[in-house]
Amino acid sequence: MDPLVSVIIPTRDRPNLLQEALKSLFSQTLRDFEVVVVNDGGCDVRPVLEGLDTERTIYLEHRETRGVAAARNTALEHARGRYIAYLDDDDVFYPDHLETLVGFLEGSGYGVAYTDAERLLQKRVDGEYVTIKRDVPWSFDFDPHLILVRNIIWTPSILHERSCLDEVGLFDESLSTCEDWDLWIRMSRRFDFAHIRKVTCAIRRVVDEPDLHKGLDLLRSTERIYRRYRRLAGSRPLIHKVQERVLEHLREVIPSEGKGWGCRITPLRCLKRPERIAKGVSIVVYTPRGEDLDPLLKGLATQRRVDRVEVICVGPGARPVEGVEAVACRRDLSRGEAFNIGAGRAKGEFLIFTEEGFIPINHYWLYRMVSPFLEHPGLAALSSRVFPHPEGDAFDRWEADGFGEAFREDSLWAMPPEADGREWRLGEGDAKRRITSFRGVSACVRREVFEEMPFSHIQGEDLDYGVRLLEGRKTVGYLASTGVCPLRPKGPVDILVEAYRRTKLEVDLLREGLSYLYTIKGMGYDGLVASILALYQTLHSVLDGYRESPSTLLKDLLDSLTQGSPSCHAVEVQERDGLYGILSRLLCDGGGIRPPQPRRDPVLPELVSSLERFLPYLYSPMERKDPSTVREDLIQSLYKVFALAAGRCLAFFFLEARTLDLLTPPLQRMDALLEGGDEGCRGGSW
Repeated sequence: MDPLVSVIIPTRDRPNLLQEALKSLFSQTLRDFEVVVVNDGGCDVRPVLEGLDTERTIYLEHRETRGVAAARNTALEHARGRYIAYLDDDDVFYPDHLETLVGFLEGSGYGVAYTDAERLLQKRVDGEYVTIKRDVPWSFDFDPHLILVRNIIWTPSILHERSCLDEVGLFDESLSTCEDWDLWIRMSRRFDFAHIRKVTCAIRRVVDEPDLHKGLDLLRSTERIYRRYRRLAGSRPLIHKVQERVLEHLREVIPSEGKGWGCRITPLRCLKRPERIAKGVSIVVYTPRGEDLDPLLKGLATQRRVDRVEVICVGPGARPVEGVEAVACRRDLSRGEAFNIGAGRAKGEFLIFTEEGFIPINHYWLYRMVSPFLEHPGLAALSSRVFPHPEGDAFDRWEADGFGEAFREDSLWAMPPEADGREWRLGEGDAKRRITSFRGVSACVRREVFEEMPFSHIQGEDLDYGVRLLEGRKTVGYLASTGVCPLRPKGPVDILVEAYRRTKLEVDLLREGLSYLYTIKGMGYDGLVASILALYQTLHSVLDGYRESPSTLLKDLLDSLTQGSPSCHAVEVQERDGLYGILSRLLCDGGGIRPPQPRRDPVLPELVSSLERFLPYLYSPMERKDPSTVREDLIQSLYKVFALAAGRCLAFFFLEARTLDLLTPPLQRMDALLEGGDEGCRGGSW
């Protein structure tokens, strides 16, 4: 009797990973399946298959490597199941994967279904791969137009009837990558695709080990797929325009030859710290208001083991203080300009940069910032950690850890000599964000380096500085062991605005790609803001009735967001934190609040993904004994998670419209509001 499901596994030279993949397969709750393993010219993996059910296991070999598409096609020629599933040797199924997909397809009328996949970002440590982050980057309901622009389905996520291939053909073996995307496009023209919003599998991705050839293959395959299916876009010129923008981005970040990413990260060790630092140190303080300067100056006055220190305050809020040089400047002075002015007046060999509103975490911040330069002559610049406020909530602790992406120890990184001519922008996104995240509120630069490379005057000058240090092949450091903390925690509105600004900067400076979801899915500006408002009201409704445990709260919240309908609590929300007020101002005149539309709404997946990434920090408030404090901590954190997701969505929408030349007056007004151009939004008067 033929099996219900055939699971296709191509493999090459990864027996240990193959063993994990097979273990996850044979742990499925649905047992009616067969597995077809194809060794694509790699090392002998037959020992890995020993002990498996031989009646359900088919093993095939290619004498020479022919590529993943050919390996899958070989397996499909021998597959007997009614349904086809795919599992690469470096991925895993969760126990209910097959049961979830088969259970849906049986009698549903759909020919194809796919679930969500968890991405495991891993790093090689002492020969072993360690997971440093988990996320769910793709969670999109199927859209026949969006699939013409980008692949939105992970291969292990999908299940389809075997008969689908009889109509559309097998994988295209001439494509060295994107062969799955090509097949999904062909299948989507004959069969309906269903998205099951549930994580049932995991894919592995290794950071800091980019593959140049894979990048070049991606560019070539994308060009071929766009040409091949150009007719499917029909009379929708916007799709062609988006495709052109995608190719422009790929050509920019993927060099034509001889380049790759070679940033080397090592622990920063200081074994010979001096008893005291006798070299001159200049502290340049950006002082936009002057209201929060005194606590910082008090903290600087208590610094120990550094003999020669001068403090220079630059900005509109600078004022004469004993022992401090004050340089009052115009109100529109940027932080980068202020730092450059202060550095021009400084006499020290080392330049420390910080800002009012932050204070050193202890008496040795200055000493620990400068001492690594004395032991590491090649060190050009470093920054240190921004710790959460002592009364901060779980979100603040998550943010202080770089949203789970920060270094956990003092580190050095640089392009090694053999990396000359390579392009650091080819690196994986999270890794790039870590090593280019130069903290302008707690940074130290050698004077001679700064004279060669001052700050730019753009907003986000610290991120820009981190990029230019790497491009200039400088050695950069990061201190997780010391730093500064803010005088007061940030509110949800602050998080919203910062997420908007930071996302725009990362896309512009790090050349991060855009998904072009909003225009392709037909979502307009009013629809986006109305959806954010509706999701926020759902959030408020759930949190307002919170009486159970944190885990129950999160489950109820996710269920309400993905299944329930929002309820309106506008007055309470506005009074609580101001988020409702600023979001309401983004609506055009006459725009109403409408329920979110899960089948076309990209905001919901961004929010759910943010909540899932925040999950490890959920229980940190539980150390506190006062239940009311725990409750307030958790509620405030979840509002901030929402603000983070909303800010990112608004930024992506604006960037997408800008790159497609589709900016409208409402969008320009939104940008002015969130970038601080609207005078009515300054000074905390949201």
